[in-house]
Amino acid sequence: PKDWLRRAFGWLNKGGASRLPLSRFHFGGLGTTMMKKVMKDNRMPGIPELMETAKDLDVKMIACTTTLGLMGISKDTLIDGIDQLAGVTTYLAEARHGSVNLFI
Repeated sequence: PKDWLRRAFGWLNKGGASRLPLSRFHFGGLGTTMMKKVMKDNRMPGIPELMETAKDLDVKMIACTTTLGLMGISKDTLIDGIDQLAGVTTYLAEARHGSVNLFI
Protein backbone atom coordinates (compact mmCIF):
# COMPACT_ATOMS: atom_id res chain seq x y z
CA PRO A 1 0.00 0.00 0.00
CA LYS A 2 1.14 3.51 -0.78
CA ASP A 3 1.91 5.80 2.11
CA TRP A 4 0.37 9.29 2.22
CA LEU A 5 3.43 10.95 0.66
CA ARG A 6 3.43 8.68 -2.38
CA ARG A 7 -0.33 9.19 -2.77
CA ALA A 8 0.31 12.96 -2.69
CA PHE A 9 2.96 12.65 -5.41
CA GLY A 10 0.49 10.63 -7.47
CA TRP A 11 -2.14 13.34 -7.06
CA LEU A 12 0.32 16.07 -8.04
CA ASN A 13 1.43 14.18 -11.15
CA LYS A 14 -2.01 13.87 -12.75
CA GLY A 15 -2.83 15.75 -15.92
CA GLY A 16 -0.01 14.91 -18.30
CA ALA A 17 2.11 17.30 -20.30
CA SER A 18 -0.56 19.98 -20.62
CA ARG A 19 -0.44 20.50 -16.86
CA LEU A 20 3.34 20.88 -16.60
CA PRO A 21 4.58 24.27 -15.38
CA LEU A 22 6.54 26.37 -17.84
CA SER A 23 8.57 28.21 -15.25
CA ARG A 24 9.55 28.31 -11.58
CA PHE A 25 8.20 31.86 -11.55
CA HIS A 26 4.56 30.91 -11.63
CA PHE A 27 3.34 33.43 -9.02
CA GLY A 28 0.59 31.18 -7.71
CA GLY A 29 -0.42 30.03 -11.19
CA LEU A 30 -0.54 33.48 -12.78
CA GLY A 31 2.94 33.19 -14.32
CA THR A 32 2.07 29.97 -16.14
CA THR A 33 -1.14 31.50 -17.46
CA MET A 34 0.72 34.59 -18.67
CA MET A 35 3.48 32.50 -20.27
CA LYS A 36 0.94 30.33 -22.12
CA LYS A 37 -0.82 33.47 -23.38
CA VAL A 38 2.45 35.00 -24.63
CA MET A 39 3.35 31.71 -26.31
CA LYS A 40 -0.08 31.51 -27.97
CA ASP A 41 0.04 35.18 -29.06
CA ASN A 42 3.43 34.50 -30.68
CA ARG A 43 2.23 31.23 -32.22
CA MET A 44 4.72 29.18 -30.24
CA PRO A 45 3.95 25.52 -29.58
CA GLY A 46 2.99 24.34 -26.11
CA ILE A 47 4.57 21.46 -24.20
CA PRO A 48 2.40 18.73 -25.81
CA GLU A 49 3.29 20.02 -29.30
CA LEU A 50 6.98 20.24 -28.42
CA MET A 51 6.90 16.67 -27.15
CA GLU A 52 5.21 15.54 -30.37
CA THR A 53 7.89 17.30 -32.41
CA ALA A 54 10.58 15.61 -30.33
CA LYS A 55 9.02 12.21 -31.08
CA ASP A 56 8.86 13.10 -34.80
CA LEU A 57 12.61 13.78 -34.58
CA ASP A 58 13.17 10.33 -33.02
CA VAL A 59 13.91 11.59 -29.53
CA LYS A 60 13.95 8.63 -27.15
CA MET A 61 12.27 9.31 -23.80
CA ILE A 62 13.43 7.22 -20.85
CA ALA A 63 11.63 7.33 -17.49
CA CYS A 64 13.72 6.70 -14.36
CA THR A 65 12.65 3.57 -12.50
CA THR A 66 14.27 4.74 -9.27
CA THR A 67 12.25 7.95 -9.29
CA LEU A 68 9.06 6.07 -10.15
CA GLY A 69 9.60 3.77 -7.18
CA LEU A 70 10.46 6.55 -4.74
CA MET A 71 7.46 8.64 -5.72
CA GLY A 72 5.05 5.72 -5.96
CA ILE A 73 4.30 6.36 -9.63
CA SER A 74 3.18 3.38 -11.70
CA LYS A 75 4.20 3.06 -15.33
CA ASP A 76 0.57 3.09 -16.47
CA THR A 77 0.18 6.67 -15.17
CA LEU A 78 3.08 8.05 -17.24
CA ILE A 79 2.38 10.30 -20.20
CA ASP A 80 2.17 8.69 -23.62
CA GLY A 81 5.42 8.53 -25.53
CA ILE A 82 7.77 7.10 -22.92
CA ASP A 83 9.95 4.66 -24.86
CA GLN A 84 11.70 2.89 -22.02
CA LEU A 85 11.88 2.51 -18.26
CA ALA A 86 15.44 2.37 -16.95
CA GLY A 87 17.74 3.13 -14.06
CA VAL A 88 20.56 5.65 -14.21
CA THR A 89 23.16 3.14 -15.42
CA THR A 90 21.04 2.05 -18.37
CA TYR A 91 20.16 5.66 -19.16
CA LEU A 92 23.82 6.68 -19.22
CA ALA A 93 24.69 3.73 -21.45
CA GLU A 94 21.93 4.75 -23.88
CA ALA A 95 22.73 8.48 -23.68
CA ARG A 96 26.37 8.07 -24.66
CA HIS A 97 25.20 7.03 -28.14
CA GLY A 98 23.09 10.16 -28.61
CA SER A 99 24.28 13.51 -29.87
CA VAL A 100 22.29 15.36 -27.19
CA ASN A 101 20.83 14.18 -23.89
CA LEU A 102 18.95 15.74 -21.02
CA PHE A 103 18.93 14.25 -17.55
CA ILE A 104 16.34 15.82 -15.23
